[in-house]
Amino acid sequence: MWRLVEVIEEEKVMKQITVLLTSVLLLAACVASGAMLTEQGFCNRGLCTSITVEEPMEWGKPVTVNIIVTSDVDLMGAQISLTTFPPAMVQENSGWQPEGSRWLADLTAHQPLPFTKQVLLPSADIYELRANVYHPTKPFVVDIIEIEFTPEKIVINPTPAPYDGTPLLASTVPPEKVTTFEAQLTQEALLTPTRAFISPLATPVPLFVSPLPTPAPVAP
Repeated sequence: MWRLVEVIEEEKVMKQITVLLTSVLLLAACVASGAMLTEQGFCNRGLCTSITVEEPMEWGKPVTVNIIVTSDVDLMGAQISLTTFPPAMVQENSGWQPEGSRWLADLTAHQPLPFTKQVLLPSADIYELRANVYHPTKPFVVDIIEIEFTPEKIVINPTPAPYDGTPLLASTVPPEKVTTFEAQLTQEALLTPTRAFISPLATPVPLFVSPLPTPAPVAP
């Protein structure tokens, strides 16, 4: 029972770490390419994007996601997308899309362009929502938000707690049964005959002793 709980907790923590590392790597790549966090979100060479979610959020209901894209120059046909990990459903005019949402937009210099999307998180998990923007004349820009979405709690940008190896659930086996089981193991260990130990090494051969008498030393 404890081992099962440990495995579940380890998988949960590993998933949190994976999502966190993915976010860090993406943001690090953006920063390395010149992106920086500003009041307009993450910006790179004048192209900016930001992503937020409306609160309060409720379990079992779609999450309202707001994306704002800004450019320092006019851009025709900027590529904008909303992606999620793990996969979630994004509402479009044609219905719910399981692979996220992608569209084109024309940007006017210094005029923020907002977009609103509905995202349905299908099960309890930690989700990463990404607002991605690209134009051939500009570098790729991404802003990320994380949501821990469970029936018990909904947390934005959660910090994974370190796993100390302690199971969260106590054993449900009564103490008297544990004592009886230990006694049975001890009795079986005492009653089970032990086989004689056989050395894997070859049996040593005794030294050769000559049957002839030892010759006496010759007098000088």
